[in-house]
Amino acid sequence: MAQDERIENGEISLLDLLVIIAEHWLVLVVVPLLIGVLAFGMVSMQPHSYRSEAVLTLPAAVISPLGDTEPGLSITQDTNTGTTQLVLAGPDPDVTMRLTAIISGIELAIEAGELPDARGELLDQIAVLDQSMALRDGIIARITTALSDLERASPFDTQAYAAASSALEELLTGRQDAQVLAAELRNELAAIPTEIVVSAPTNASLVGRSPLLMALLATLGAGFVLLIAVFMRAGFRNAAQDEDGQEKLDRIKNALLLRKTKSRNAA
Repeated sequence: MAQDERIENGEISLLDLLVIIAEHWLVLVVVPLLIGVLAFGMVSMQPHSYRSEAVLTLPAAVISPLGDTEPGLSITQDTNTGTTQLVLAGPDPDVTMRLTAIISGIELAIEAGELPDARGELLDQIAVLDQSMALRDGIIARITTALSDLERASPFDTQAYAAASSALEELLTGRQDAQVLAAELRNELAAIPTEIVVSAPTNASLVGRSPLLMALLATLGAGFVLLIAVFMRAGFRNAAQDEDGQEKLDRIKNALLLRKTKSRNAA
């Protein structure tokens, strides 16, 4: 009797809510679980995609042709760090092994001279400059000796001494320029990592949401919707027990075009 009075007054206690949940607990538990299992099965049957990524010191332009020959491989240049990110995606979880093989092929191609090597190019330039400076040192030593001989010679050959001095000055200037350039190249070489791999290929990761997560979300969503539906059904049933509540239900049905009825008061 007290419960009917609370319902008529539009009041529902916590105990009333628990009674509604207890009367429908089987539906509230079984149906969401079934929907969760169905969602898990549907997501599990869909084709998966895995990905692995690595970071190299090589410019993207050097290895960009690989993007045309390796399916699922994307190459991105990081302008801030000067590194290149390789991302390999595919339906099989062996993408890490595939990406490792690709990087090994790049290293072999660099060693064979098939791909440009920044460190190798700098080392070649430094070697050429060192050889040029060594050659100049030999010529400078001979010209210095010749100048000493000219200074002691009698009569003194002014033209020969002037020509030798001019050649010596030119050689010294050229050697100094080569020495400065070689120092700059060595500094640039020191800034380049000795290994081309900055970050090794990561373990294969599943792209997208996991089936377990989707099943959990489907279960929770279905449970919430069913809980709201149970409360609404109980509320409609309680409202239909009195004349004022039935009048309101008729107005709702009319507003939703469910059926056209005349209000009880009008009748």
